[in-house]
Amino acid sequence: MGDLETQLAFLVHELRESYKLVHYVLVTATDVKTASNVVLLQFERPADQGDAVKLKRAQYGKVYYDKFAAKQAAEGGPKMNKKPVSFLQTDKRWASKPYRVKGENSTIGDSGCGPTAAAMLLSTLTGKNITPEDTCKWSVDHGYKALGNGTYYAYFAPQFAAYGIKCWQLNWVNAYHNPKATSFDETVKYLKQGYYAIALMKKGTWTGGGHFVVLWWADGKVRINDPASTRDNRVNGNLATFKNEAAYFWIVDAREYNNSGKLVDGSMAEVKPEDVPQAAPGVTAERKATGAAKSFDKKLAGTYAVTAGSGLHIRNVAGSKTGSMVVLPCGTKVQNYGYYTEVNGVKWLYIQVTYQGVKYTGFSSGQYLRKQ
Repeated sequence: MGDLETQLAFLVHELRESYKLVHYVLVTATDVKTASNVVLLQFERPADQGDAVKLKRAQYGKVYYDKFAAKQAAEGGPKMNKKPVSFLQTDKRWASKPYRVKGENSTIGDSGCGPTAAAMLLSTLTGKNITPEDTCKWSVDHGYKALGNGTYYAYFAPQFAAYGIKCWQLNWVNAYHNPKATSFDETVKYLKQGYYAIALMKKGTWTGGGHFVVLWWADGKVRINDPASTRDNRVNGNLATFKNEAAYFWIVDAREYNNSGKLVDGSMAEVKPEDVPQAAPGVTAERKATGAAKSFDKKLAGTYAVTAGSGLHIRNVAGSKTGSMVVLPCGTKVQNYGYYTEVNGVKWLYIQVTYQGVKYTGFSSGQYLRKQ
């Protein structure tokens, strides 16, 4: 009860869910009186709603507007995003709970950094208590737990889309120890606009292998919520070191929550979300592989079913070491029209499927597809 951030988060949640008209007026109002009146008349609804009360309440509102909003505008926009909810995958409430597929014994504490990172931002943006246990279950149920590893890269976009939140992988360039990569600098631009981000760290300060962390912006700095640590060098690490050890980035649209959209100097950043379709409920978008099929065999054409128990990747280019667009659960039906590319003796079928509202066209290994 005494935590201000929790109280504010619930207030926003209640307005969005139960007082949608009030919320709409608050986020679109252009003057203090309009915002003050809608709260007084439609939210709090006291017995005395006379003109004197309206005036007095609006005067209170003007005091705080001058103190915060007007000052913020004069200084050139928001200086920080709101600090996200923080979860640890090692929390005793769920650390020993299973996060696994058949053939492994892993737990949330061992391998749940990706879903834990997602849980932090989902809880922040929805106002709901979405725990790592919830997101790990969703990941397993939808085929995003990687056998013998952590979480497939394709997990984040559909997980956030399930809650109506846009998320996308920034690009396919591996920035780890790559001084020419621009991914980190692009991510910082998004953070300054009010977005959150998730980064995959590789071997170094944050991990011995692979590890997902949450990024946010405050007081001119990139801040870190690490699902596995609260140590200073992990949450306030050296920026140059972080940039050198980060491999991939996912951007999460949190602008409405952070009430942002401007850089700290007051200008709008010249950067837009990539044209990556999201699996929003009831919306069909399309995502197509960048690679092209090299061969054609009419006999291959037909409907296939995924046989891989842990799910099957649709790849951007034929081959097991290329970028994954999505992981299809076992039993998913896909279509092939005879096109394929052979890699090391394996036919990678150029398939098409609509999954979770998105139409995918890309490459999947023929070893894990059975013709119907």
